[in-house]
Amino acid sequence: MAPKKNKQAKGKLAKEEALPSLPTNKLRSSLDIYNRLMWSGERNLASIFIGYLDRFTGIQEISVLEFQPGGEIPYHRIYYFREGKDRFWDRDKKIDKIFNSGNEYEEVVEVKASKHVIRDLSEHMEELPYFRFIDDSWKGETTSKSTFYIDPNFVLIF
Repeated sequence: MAPKKNKQAKGKLAKEEALPSLPTNKLRSSLDIYNRLMWSGERNLASIFIGYLDRFTGIQEISVLEFQPGGEIPYHRIYYFREGKDRFWDRDKKIDKIFNSGNEYEEVVEVKASKHVIRDLSEHMEELPYFRFIDDSWKGETTSKSTFYIDPNFVLIF
């Protein structure tokens, strides 16, 4: 007879091995966007349209001036706000140019492992002394205004 496997232990192991996900910036609601547009006076309301989902005909548009809060179109059916061709709030793409919420404004940086990183910093640098830990002691050196090499034992203090 085969030994029984512990499914719970296997699940815990899988959770521990999984990489943590990046935090997401929560998108502000269509109600928040509508209220900001109506009360801020920053934009020309006559040129702003609301894209909403009609249950029978699909995505439709209505002018923000014609939209009635609490009327036939509930806020949860609003999918975007646009001015001209520019969608400044889009629920599906998580774009919000009013409050800068959503994922559009998050910077995702890829880190590539390498032994040395070479960058030309000459226009931003002047010759300054720096110290490196070599052979169990700190040694003073001076930067040059050419290519700057960064190695794992290098310490920069600004």
